[in-house]
Amino acid sequence: EYDRASGLRIMDEVREQPRLAQGHAKTGRLDDAAIEHAVQVLSRMRDVCERRGVSRISAVATSAVREAENGAEFVLRVQEEIGIPLRIIDGDTEAALSYRSVAYHFKLDASRTLVADIGGGSLELIGAVNGLVELTASLPLGAVRLTELHLDDASDTIRRVRKLRSQVRKQLRKGLNTRDWGTSRLIGSGGTFTSRGSV
Repeated sequence: EYDRASGLRIMDEVREQPRLAQGHAKTGRLDDAAIEHAVQVLSRMRDVCERRGVSRISAVATSAVREAENGAEFVLRVQEEIGIPLRIIDGDTEAALSYRSVAYHFKLDASRTLVADIGGGSLELIGAVNGLVELTASLPLGAVRLTELHLDDASDTIRRVRKLRSQVRKQLRKGLNTRDWGTSRLIGSGGTFTSRGSV
């Protein structure tokens, strides 16, 4: 519910991690099993919204879908089978939405803050000073992607983790000026499918 004085009040919440990025890093496509799971999850979320009397549902797809060869097919299937308009958003929009979500839960207007939103396919970094966003970056450092590309078997795990850390540091240096943001307050969040209903 929305109230001008108190803002949003969550009426219901459903969380799920369908790992839609599973298999994408190696094949460039969304995995069939991950698609099936995601469709089931979205269907359940639609049902929750309908039971709550939600009049408008808005859904967005992020890095795994926007980069996948069959991403548009997934969007079409969701629209046709579930009746939910699914919009693919770019990295900057994803970062901005992540920041808005964190800003709703944390007071960010009196500090230098770096928000790190880790999903399956990407890492969104949003830097703000006194509540004003000065940096948005989307990097290919999602948890599922990195696991599949660098830690897909158990052999020599210590060496693989060291190599992965080195590669992540290089990517972070490209996307983030550590001199400006290295001492910032860091707030992290992880990617899930979340259904929040407002009536």
